[in-house]
Amino acid sequence: MTETDSTLSRVSIKPFAMIIAAALLALVMIYTSFILAYDMTARNASLIDAAKEIKLEATYGHLWFEEIMSGDQRESIDAVMQHIKNARWFARAMLDGGEKDQESFDALSEPELRLHIEGVIQELETFDQLTRDRYENFVASRPGTAIDGRYDETFRRFIRLADTVETELQDLVKSELQDFRNLHFLLALLVMIIAVFSMVITWRHETRNIQHLRTIHEAQKRLEVLSHTDQLTGVANRRAFDKTLTLEFSRARREKVPLSLIMLDIDFFKLYNDTYGHLKGDECLSRVAHVLNLMCRRPMDLFARYGGEEFAVILPNSVNAQQLAESMREAVIDLAIPHQGIGEDKLVSISLGVAEMPADSQITIKELISRADFALYQAKKNGRNQVVLVVTD
Repeated sequence: MTETDSTLSRVSIKPFAMIIAAALLALVMIYTSFILAYDMTARNASLIDAAKEIKLEATYGHLWFEEIMSGDQRESIDAVMQHIKNARWFARAMLDGGEKDQESFDALSEPELRLHIEGVIQELETFDQLTRDRYENFVASRPGTAIDGRYDETFRRFIRLADTVETELQDLVKSELQDFRNLHFLLALLVMIIAVFSMVITWRHETRNIQHLRTIHEAQKRLEVLSHTDQLTGVANRRAFDKTLTLEFSRARREKVPLSLIMLDIDFFKLYNDTYGHLKGDECLSRVAHVLNLMCRRPMDLFARYGGEEFAVILPNSVNAQQLAESMREAVIDLAIPHQGIGEDKLVSISLGVAEMPADSQITIKELISRADFALYQAKKNGRNQVVLVVTD
């Protein structure tokens, strides 16, 4: 090989070397950005979980303490204080980091967020002290007293601060995701300028990576909705029912307003499944749930699948539960769904038990559910396709 040939070889090799170097650089940047994205998602997800746990634990403590103040002997002040302590732990973990139940929490570095979390901790400490003071002065701190007012105002301030923390965290995630997308765009542009081959490889990888992140983000939103929705019928599920009933029961007690609960199920549903098959049974459940859900027109009303063929309706501040239950019974008959498993020309029907809790009632949530369930049992025992009402004392 002559000196000229050797020089030409070095010149011809140089562009390929640049392409290979650019491709390697792009691969390193892609790998680094993927790791950063994974770390960012994991870190922010745990922090958002911590922000939610702060509110959840403090709210449980508040609700249970109100139960104690209302005379419920089954709740203990130790359990209340443990919930408040748990809320403070999650707030501290957001400031200093920590581990709990195999989940790690990184300390926040954003000064404004840290300032708000410190405010949350101060409100929790005040809330803790007021809880102890109210419990130690049980008679003088009943609902309507000055300390009760300070107690509720402190809790409201805490909730506002906790909501601010959660909102700012979500905004931070959005900002970091946007920065991450910008980084990907610049990377793709760089690879395109250096070499088409490198650009194609990098673009395919980055497109999959971005789509994966979007899929995860969308899946998280869907999971939030699905966690409170029955997948078969599309109505609220048992988890949503339990959460809503707890909140509405406490509100009814606190605001001295009535609360009604309807328990219902489809008559002879096992025979329906045996006669038509489970696919038809699922279709029947969906049709019944759809029409009954539409009848709960007030925003605060909740229609939920309680389990199997049983449903429940929560009616806050309502005294017309029996009338609604009767309308529901008639609506199911109007669907005219044949049920030959119980006889020719028979239609699918429902039985309903109604429990109405007056504003001054002192029963517990379990007793309210039990009485609605007993009323449903009586409706079925009396021949089904009817409504039985129980008014609690």
